[in-house]
Amino acid sequence: MLNLKMHRKKCVRYRQCKSAGAKQDFVPPVYAHNTDDIMPDYEMICDYIKMQGIWKASKINICGLMRGYATMIKILFICHGNICRSTMAESVMTYLVKQAGLLDQFYINSAATSREEIGNPPHHGTVARLKAEGIPVIPHRAVQMTLDDYEEYDYLIGMDTENIRNMQRISGGDPDEKIYKLLTFAGSGLDVADPWYTGDFEATYKDVKAGCEGLLHTLAEET
Repeated sequence: MLNLKMHRKKCVRYRQCKSAGAKQDFVPPVYAHNTDDIMPDYEMICDYIKMQGIWKASKINICGLMRGYATMIKILFICHGNICRSTMAESVMTYLVKQAGLLDQFYINSAATSREEIGNPPHHGTVARLKAEGIPVIPHRAVQMTLDDYEEYDYLIGMDTENIRNMQRISGGDPDEKIYKLLTFAGSGLDVADPWYTGDFEATYKDVKAGCEGLLHTLAEET
């Protein structure tokens, strides 16, 4: 079994999840200060609700979803700007686990090491390549990786050597050995070329697909 870390958060009340589309009559759960429940970050559970396609529900069983979230395998794909490679990997990996019938066992997201593209959507080249391959594009706005992300996720997957170096800096040296380069799961130590510079989104897709397939295979073997 994977040694998944579960993080406890003592909290009294969570704010209303407007980003998840809940109606105004939605009442967030209330927890006692000494609760033993395992609580993920509330923004992340909102993202999970959206990923599962249930955000239109008038009332959401947040308690159950949070407990389910705590046992999921959490993967964060990371590149320099979070608009090309990491967002492509997020969509590809989500598609692969869904095809394998494992979507409820994974939480998948992406982030940047820089702040250059914060708030921007996936690059049009990434969107076009994914659509050409018949892979749904996961809605996303670029964000920067934080130390909290390092503590929350089980696997933080960088696209190239520079990403790895910056991820290690943000995480304080990767003390829990959670940081990997994507193509190591495809039996290669090579970088995923940045299509921002090459313009070759097809080559990037092939690398991303090979890495994500290798990652899923590795996780399947370890469970």
